[in-house]
Amino acid sequence: MAAAATPPVPMKAYLAHVRAELALALCLRDWPSQTVERHNRPEVEDRASKELLLPPVTVARSERECVLIEPSINSARVSLRIKQADDMERLLVHKLAGFLQQRAEALHVLRRRPVPGYDLSFLITAAHLTALDRERVVDFIVRFMEGAWALPVWGRVWRGVRWLEWCCAGSAASSRASRVLTHLAVAPPAPDTRPRLCGAPLQTWTGRFRRRRSPSVRARAS
Repeated sequence: MAAAATPPVPMKAYLAHVRAELALALCLRDWPSQTVERHNRPEVEDRASKELLLPPVTVARSERECVLIEPSINSARVSLRIKQADDMERLLVHKLAGFLQQRAEALHVLRRRPVPGYDLSFLITAAHLTALDRERVVDFIVRFMEGAWALPVWGRVWRGVRWLEWCCAGSAASSRASRVLTHLAVAPPAPDTRPRLCGAPLQTWTGRFRRRRSPSVRARAS
């Protein structure tokens, strides 16, 4: 008889456990490199001094959703594995990860490449905690996990909306689809009926021409 699948941990308890582990892992201090003179490298990335590394901690909600926390004396690396049940969710996670990794400099603590086997990775150093509050960093990562958890839900909603648009062909069906879209707060954009010139609205071009007229031309026009 096959063993029953373990039910997933409730999201609230999962996030509370992650928050507690992050608060312990982010007790960092400035520590220069023991192998390269006058350098200060994240030991969790360099891994040259094994005595400065702490045992990694994995907090798992299910087999497909977990967090890996790798602490060290002057840095900590946090890797997220987001649940992906089908091709739609895999596509959404891939697009989100690519969008964020291209803007890693703006987020300061995001790595451009995740740890193998995970979708996103954060690298927090002691220098980050001197400029940022530790509690705010922990809260940012936990809130990010909440948003990533809701991403598959929005993917399923959007897939259902597109399916309704494809199925509803008649006028009555189209009205039912519009009511569903309004209920889901995903209202379709209103069509732009303004006359266009070279792809831009004619009003925009008229405003440009009006602004470029010289004072003498405006005087003759008046």
